[in-house]
Amino acid sequence: MTNIEPVVHDPMLEVDDLHVGFESFDGFSDVIDGVNLSVGKGEVVTVAGETGCGKSVTMKAILQLLSEPPARVSGTIEFDDMSLREMSDAEFDQIKGERMSIIFQDPMSSLNPTFTVGEQLTDTAQFGGYGDAGILEYTRRKYFGSERAEARERAIEMLEEVQMPDPENVMDSYPTQLSGGMRQRVLIAQALMNEPDLLIADEIGTALDVTIHDQILDLLQNLIDSHDLSVLMITHNLGIARQVSDRVYVMYGGRMVETAPTEELFNYPKHPYTQGLIASIPRLTGGAMAEGIDGSVPEYLDPPDGCRFHPRCPYAHEACVKDRPQMRSDSAEAGVECVLYDDNRAAPFDAPTLADTRNRMGTLEDESYSSEEVYND
Repeated sequence: MTNIEPVVHDPMLEVDDLHVGFESFDGFSDVIDGVNLSVGKGEVVTVAGETGCGKSVTMKAILQLLSEPPARVSGTIEFDDMSLREMSDAEFDQIKGERMSIIFQDPMSSLNPTFTVGEQLTDTAQFGGYGDAGILEYTRRKYFGSERAEARERAIEMLEEVQMPDPENVMDSYPTQLSGGMRQRVLIAQALMNEPDLLIADEIGTALDVTIHDQILDLLQNLIDSHDLSVLMITHNLGIARQVSDRVYVMYGGRMVETAPTEELFNYPKHPYTQGLIASIPRLTGGAMAEGIDGSVPEYLDPPDGCRFHPRCPYAHEACVKDRPQMRSDSAEAGVECVLYDDNRAAPFDAPTLADTRNRMGTLEDESYSSEEVYND
């Protein structure tokens, strides 16, 4: 393995050494600590990790949705060879409205309840990135003609494309009159309205029941294929990551600890945290509950030195506490940030396997259990 950061060929989005912290009365929270990620053209990439690891903060930093201050943001964010952090607000609004879009996490609260669905979708179709309500109100009155009618037709077409029943009636409805699944379809239609090149999906379907959730995922997968989108998806659900992704980043404590093509990551996970997440998935055979990972994500006001996972890691030793491990890669698409893959610092452990981690997770409290007894396939 080498110390080269894996970056895909011909990236649409490239984030380099992203740091995000927040000033508060309690002190400075060091939330995102040197994140690197890339999304190739036409690639679906998922950032996966438990709640509180920094996924949504990373997304908001990319979209410049964090107020500075109290946020402190540094690093490089490039979209199609353009530096987003060097753009003016007006320039970035055009990018955000026309070439980059987002599906926010909660469909129940992401639409404005004071405007009809039709007003909000038609505004998106007609004005793209111009998001100032005063400007929109003025322009609505000015353009109640052919352009407005064309934008409305475009909005209806998108509702039909996301398989919305009775789209004409939905256009005249307020968000509070729609179910959660219908609102999610509206958000997807809104995000794809202006044919973006990059779609960011933050915990899509989180507030929906499981059957509607699966319908939305199938719909989104079909739309991704038909529109040839680059997608950055954020989720804590490993099943979603495996279902829709070409490549996965695993995030822990504000750092990307592993990345690999999806099947490689699930079949041969390397980082102890990735192995712990996979070992925590409930199993359908074997007659035992899956083990969880002891502890919780680090306190960002006072994060641990070295590897941020070391307080919870069953393989932690002295080298893990001293210095942050470097990302070590064996290809342009895979890498792991762990001293267990550094020959000079790995002692006293060899690189762990998923079976090793299952065994350690299952025997932390009772050494009488073995991996064969607890996880019998």
